[in-house]
Amino acid sequence: MNTYIHSFQSEWLKRKRSLASWLVICGAAFTAMVIIVAKLVRHSSLAAAGVAPKYWESLWKSAWESMAIFLLPLGAILASSLITQLEYKNNSWKLLHTTPQSYGVIFLAKLSVILVMMLQFLLFFNIGIYLAGVLSGLLFGVAYPAEPIPYLHFLLKTGATYWPACR
Repeated sequence: MNTYIHSFQSEWLKRKRSLASWLVICGAAFTAMVIIVAKLVRHSSLAAAGVAPKYWESLWKSAWESMAIFLLPLGAILASSLITQLEYKNNSWKLLHTTPQSYGVIFLAKLSVILVMMLQFLLFFNIGIYLAGVLSGLLFGVAYPAEPIPYLHFLLKTGATYWPACR
């Protein structure tokens, strides 16, 4: 177990020096930025949308349509290729395999880094959806949406996306 923790820490440090962190941040913010720009363009309907029933659920559903179909699979593929290509880029597979750890520990550490990155991606995406729902209204002086945010609904749906057993 100690070997796995050290291997995970080294993989996490390698990730910091690549574009993987920017991929997580920019990919998670992309849909929220598109929604904010669309709301700013159609700012005349912000007040009516804020008092509509199920405002947060409709916003979340429209944001997840593009995310689940295009951005999430693309992000997972890019993150996986970035993490595994770090050793090829630096020609350090030989150095990695000389360390006293098995192939299974190396694989699990890389897989764990990818899974944690996907979890970060989903967390930042949900924060971006919240900001997209509130920020455009604040810029034009529209009141905060009347309906409370269904945190549990968002958490369960995001959990079902990350881990299908949550359904």
